[in-house]
Amino acid sequence: MGCSVTAEDFLSWDPKATQRIRFQLMDPKDAVNGEDPASQTRHIPEGYCRIVHQFICEVQLGKDCHAYEAERRMIYASRVTDEFIEEIKPFDRDGPGANWRSKVLTPILQRQLVGISDVYSWSVNRGVMAAGYEPKDPPVPEAAEDNEEFTDDTDDDLDEDREYSTEEITARRRQLRPRPTILHATRTYLEFDPLEDQKKMSEMYRRNLIYIREMRWHLGVVSNHTPHKSTHVSFFQLTLQNQDYLQECLSNSAIRGDLPGMLLLQEALVIVVEEHQRFFWPELSGMVRRNPSLISDSRTSLCHVIVQ
Repeated sequence: MGCSVTAEDFLSWDPKATQRIRFQLMDPKDAVNGEDPASQTRHIPEGYCRIVHQFICEVQLGKDCHAYEAERRMIYASRVTDEFIEEIKPFDRDGPGANWRSKVLTPILQRQLVGISDVYSWSVNRGVMAAGYEPKDPPVPEAAEDNEEFTDDTDDDLDEDREYSTEEITARRRQLRPRPTILHATRTYLEFDPLEDQKKMSEMYRRNLIYIREMRWHLGVVSNHTPHKSTHVSFFQLTLQNQDYLQECLSNSAIRGDLPGMLLLQEALVIVVEEHQRFFWPELSGMVRRNPSLISDSRTSLCHVIVQ
């Protein structure tokens, strides 16, 4: 499978345009109009090309890097692209048109809009709850610890002299770990069309991609500026380390840089270390204008200042 994405058009697309992608069919019987099953083409809405290209890159990474996370992402990306091919293969070469929406890729883009990574189901659930929550809503009950072990001290109402069945334990865990409601899901998945308003959607993607490691890695790959001429594999490992740092910093604070163009200091550090300065130059330069102490005659590196 193949398509084209560059750093210049990473978050740019024409809602009324399509782009050609290439793929192979495993079963020759699936080819339409006598086309070569080994060389199939379809035109898809341009806004889907970035996420398709990301998955293609992750599949290749999993072949080059045998780390657990790289191989896990390779399997996931392969499954998603296979499902997407199943969606588009019934169409002719012209594809479904620019107004068509994919059932496979659209939910992923909708989560990326609000900074939710498609890594694990529990993190998606938690992210959907946070993204779909508004101040006027009732308070969200705090979830239990992520430890799957059920112990007597998880709830004071349990009878210590009684043995609980697996079904009862499961039910209690669900009470302690709130799930997204229909309202949360509606706000996350139905409020925006991720391909329609390019200007507004690109601003949301731009602000929240800092929280999605896979998007930052993909940006580095298409930019061809992986730090210190490192390979995509070593850059992948760097983004893993930075993601741990970023999550640890933000988990201890209720503050998150939700305003367009406004970066937290920890976010700026990750951007600089991964050498995304050119892409995020408007945000970084805005930080310096608002806080001139971040830069001086003897310290011209924002990264150096932040580390200090």
